[in-house]
Amino acid sequence: MRFMVPKFIEEEMKIIGPLTFKQFLYIGGAAGICFLLHFLLPLFLFVPIAVLLMGGAFALAFLKIENYSLPEILKNFFFFSLSSKIYLWKKTMMPPKIIKIKKPKKKKKEKEKEKETQLKIGGKSHLTKLASRLEIRESQ
Repeated sequence: MRFMVPKFIEEEMKIIGPLTFKQFLYIGGAAGICFLLHFLLPLFLFVPIAVLLMGGAFALAFLKIENYSLPEILKNFFFFSLSSKIYLWKKTMMPPKIIKIKKPKKKKKEKEKEKETQLKIGGKSHLTKLASRLEIRESQ
């Protein structure tokens, strides 16, 4: 018998109700701060601050963007912003430079000596002529 082995089973344990420990810390911490601010601030300041604080806590606890949690995205953002970077660029192609090398002029005596030493190449050898004749006869 073949059994199906579960994959991708990495899931955080639910510690407090339906919340993981991290989620509880985010929401519980924001609620504790809101509780203290309720006694320290007047109502017209407390309400917008509490809404922003609790909204941020819920975003940290539950928001996922492309399977990455918001704390992980923020951590990566700060590490990238503060770390040193290597900048690469594409080198533009420059047209090749043509450098003309001037040959030194030869004297007349040297030219005559070169002509004398050059080998003369004869015409076709008799074997190639015979081979071409045989090929012509076979094809007819």
